[in-house]
Amino acid sequence: MAAPAMADSAGTQVNMPAANWLFVQAADSVTVDGNKIVLKGVAPQTVMFTDRPERMTGDTTTAGFVKLWNDGKDSFQKDPPNATLSVTANGTTKAFVVELTDPSLSGDTL
Repeated sequence: MAAPAMADSAGTQVNMPAANWLFVQAADSVTVDGNKIVLKGVAPQTVMFTDRPERMTGDTTTAGFVKLWNDGKDSFQKDPPNATLSVTANGTTKAFVVELTDPSLSGDTL
């Protein structure tokens, strides 16, 4: 996603500069069923940042992030992103690399 939009403290949408943005989403729990990943208790905000040399940061609503999935010539719909799914259970953390497609948000379930 080249140039996402975020909301400022007043809720006004602000376009962010074009850059290679990375995104972080947090949730209370996750279930995996075949090729489907479901996050429950997902945070209402999605954190975003860029690597050097820009080192920009920001956040957007998770609902806004999902709505932007299909936008632009370099959209996630056209070029699905990779993600690391990091899960901690019983004091053990495991990480899995996945490809994300077709998000759907209902309340705090993604």
